[in-house]
Amino acid sequence: EAMIASPECRSYYSLNNFRSILDFISNLL
Repeated sequence: EAMIASPECRSYYSLNNFRSILDFISNLL
């Protein structure tokens, strides 16, 4: 949990999640 709470990991996870969503949308179009 400590790793997930750290700002660096959270921003990295958010960026990764954002790219995953973009890929998902691209597949729908």
